[in-house]
Parts: sequence; structure tokens; C-alpha cells
Amino acid sequence: MQKTNEENLEGEVNSTSFGNCQRQCLRNAYRCQTAQYSANSNKCTVYLDNTTRGCDNLGVTNLRQYSRSGWSDSRSSGETWGVTYTKLYDFTGLRVRFAGNLRVSANVNNYAARFYFKFNGQECSNPATIEYVGKNTGNQRNQRKHDEFEGICEGLAAGSINIAMFTGSVPGHSVSGAKIGWDTANRILVEEVDTRPVQAPCALLSLFNVKQYVFPSFTNGLDNGVIPGLDVSYEKVAADSALRVKWFGVLRGYQGNYCRRWFFTFNGVECTSPFPLDGAVGFMHGHDASYQYMTRSIEGICEGLGKGHYTIQFNVGACPTGSFSNYDAYTGFSNSVSRIIVEEVRLGRRENQVILNEGYKLTNPVFNVHHWNWYAVDNTNNNAEIKRFYYIKMSSSSVLRVTFNGVIRPATSRGYCARWFFKSNNNLCSDPQTIEGEWHENSNQYAEVDKRIPTSVSGMCKGLSAGNVLVSFNIGTCNAGTGRHSTYTGWMTRMTIMVEEVHAEA
Repeated sequence: MQKTNEENLEGEVNSTSFGNCQRQCLRNAYRCQTAQYSANSNKCTVYLDNTTRGCDNLGVTNLRQYSRSGWSDSRSSGETWGVTYTKLYDFTGLRVRFAGNLRVSANVNNYAARFYFKFNGQECSNPATIEYVGKNTGNQRNQRKHDEFEGICEGLAAGSINIAMFTGSVPGHSVSGAKIGWDTANRILVEEVDTRPVQAPCALLSLFNVKQYVFPSFTNGLDNGVIPGLDVSYEKVAADSALRVKWFGVLRGYQGNYCRRWFFTFNGVECTSPFPLDGAVGFMHGHDASYQYMTRSIEGICEGLGKGHYTIQFNVGACPTGSFSNYDAYTGFSNSVSRIIVEEVRLGRRENQVILNEGYKLTNPVFNVHHWNWYAVDNTNNNAEIKRFYYIKMSSSSVLRVTFNGVIRPATSRGYCARWFFKSNNNLCSDPQTIEGEWHENSNQYAEVDKRIPTSVSGMCKGLSAGNVLVSFNIGTCNAGTGRHSTYTGWMTRMTIMVEEVHAEA
């Protein structure tokens, strides 16, 4: 370790404890050489290691999860849930993600709802609002469903930030019957993201080079091919990384033997390592020609892509198997924001030591990233373990973050409910909450409840020791006890589960 000297001196600050001094070092985690605390003077002296200047990007840092269970709010307009977050840096973007239960409307025709974030009382304007939008046509829809959406907001200064979820109307539409929360766990996940240009791929990082592309009020009715206006340019800076790509935006479903597949291509070619990065929307049976516009999530990791420039495109086309007579696809929605987020991840990397001083260690906050993938699983179990695998956890002090993405069918008859959930070592997460998603179908028409949609279920779990962790993804009865009926998990397209260790407040 480089010897400290005056050239490396970052500065002296008042500090009330060694722990606070350590946090001062954490603010410079990828250049901090040592932090010396004096109990006599209550001073913290931070020294920077000039040998680490090649790490010019933090990747992500300061992760935090907020959760609550058994909570709901049925207001049509106003704040529903607020949390307080302390941002460390002026130059980082703030990534927020909601994972929980949403209902757009109940038994009304042509109504829409919008669920969105505010920061210190203002919606994000740099670059765009962060929101979930849904619209039902047909007056017999009543669905409580787990959904997830995320986005990055730039230009927020360091300090205390009130992050709040709101419910409201979509311009041009009325709102009625909207609801957030139910009898499941709901989460807000927050982290700082360094979106500045990466000059060199820092070998310390497992997650870096995060780029967000936003498309306000984007709409397109293409049924086959590259969706014009949704192609993005991305510069991959490391040869030893994979790409994690995410879509958050409206994909329309259409009743009556309907199916369409949306998928990513990289320089014109679909991912082959391990599978295509795709999702499908399928609405079976029925002929009343009513549409459903809902924000959907498609996310996953593609390996085998070398360093260099990539044009990443979002495409739509026929579903892989089956004969579907209807294919009236629609991507995006007016007065809403669609998003593509791309980031580099190094798979399986250990936590990297940044500093070892006076018995403590600072490490990069995301590490040991792995993913498991299957294609066309078509699992029809209603009450079973869908998939299981062992994950070797490297640190006892880390939090486990898990993410499922795939196509599901909640039911084919009215009044049924299904719950998808994670277990670790055969136990539900109890610290802080179960990682789960529930879908309750209470629509009056048969066609309304036989649909297949891409979705995510994610969250963080504390308290798991280092070593082999048996991770399983399961389906079963909803917490309210409502029965299951004709579910599907992993229909036609890729099903992925991503697991990573993070240092976070959860």
C-alpha cells in the first residue's frame, strides 16, 4: 500500500466516531488509501491513493432498499409512499425501482392510471419522468398484479432526498379504481449510478458503464421488424464483461388468439449466449377486440459480446411456436416514457478489496454476479418449486439481490390468484420481507384472464451466511388464500434468474 503523504491528502473533517471516518473514506471508495481517526481531536483525515486513478467511474454505490407489507392505498391522486434517502455525490444519477402490486382500474372502460416518482416534491426532468402507465379498454377488467419499473434521474445534488410514489391520471384519460399495494411485500430500491463516460474499464468493478436511453411519448404500431426510433448506440469498454439490458415501457395486448414477441438485437443479431433476450405478450381466446396497454419489463444478461461499439435495437415479431390469428402489436404509449438501460457486468467476480486499514475493509458494492437461464420452460405447475440451483455466497456481510424475469400466466378463470416467490435454503426471506409477486384475476370475461405477459420479481434479502445457498423460485397460493388455476411459468421465451451480492442497507 502506498505510503501517505501531503500530496495524497484529501482533507480533514470533523468526525464523532471511527465509523463516521470510515464513511468519509467510502465517499472516495475507489481511491481511498486510508482514513485516520483521532479520538482526541474528533478529526478524520482522508488520504487518497494516486495509484488507483485508473478507476474513473464508481459504477454503482450507496444501495438501499425500503420495504413494507400488508399495505395498500386506493387514492386516485396524490402521494402514496415516501422514503428518505441520503445521496453522497453530486455527480451521480439516482436509480429508483418500484417492485410491488398495482391495479390500473376496476370494472370501468377506457380508464388509465399512472404511478410515478417524485424527488423532493418534483418529478424527474433530467432526462425524463420515471413512471408506470397502464390503460384498460373493456369495462370488465379488475386485476391486481405485481409489476416493476425503474429509471435513473440525473442532476440531483448530494444530501437528503425525499423519494415519493404518487398515483395520478394519464393526460387525456380519467382514473378510477387505481390501487397501489396489497397483501404482499412492496419495495422501493435506490442506488447512486455513475453515468459519466468511462475512459478505462476499472478492473475493480463488477457493474459499470451504465447508460439510460429514454423515449418520451414514443408509439409505434409495427408488427414485424426493428422498431424504428428505439435503436441505441452503446460503447462497450471491457473485453471481459457481459451486457445487462433492460426494457421498461408499454407493450399492448390484444384479445383473441393474439401473441407477439419483443426482443433485443446487438449489431443486428440476437443474443445466443445463453439465449435470446426476449419476452412475449399473449392473449388467448375471446373476440371483443379490447386492448390492454401496460408497462412491461424485459431484462437479462447477454454474454460473448466483445469490446467495442454496439447498436442495440428493440424488435417485434412472431411468437416462436403456435398459430396465432391476431398480431396487432403496439409499442409505447402517448404521454408516457419508455426506457432502455444498458450496463456492463463482470460475472462471478469476487468482492475486490479497496482498502485494508486498522482491521476494516472497503469493497465494491456489487459483486459475484451470476445468472441462470432456460428457454420455453412452459411449466404448468400451480403449487411447486419451478427452479432451484446453488449459489456460492462469498461474504457473510453482504445482502443477496435476486431478480426473476420471464413470461407468466396467472390464471384462466375469474377469481383466482397466483403467487411467485423466492426461497433461500428452503426458507422465505424474513429480513426484511418475502421476495414475491402476486397476480389476482377478478375480471368477468374468460378472455380477460387467459393472458401471458413478461414480468419481473426482485428484491434484497439480508442475513444469509457465506457458503452454498440453495436458491429456488416457486409458485403457490396467495397470502389471502385465494386458489390457483391453470398457471404458466416461462412461456415460449427466455426465463432468467439473476443473483448478486451487494453491500446495501436493506
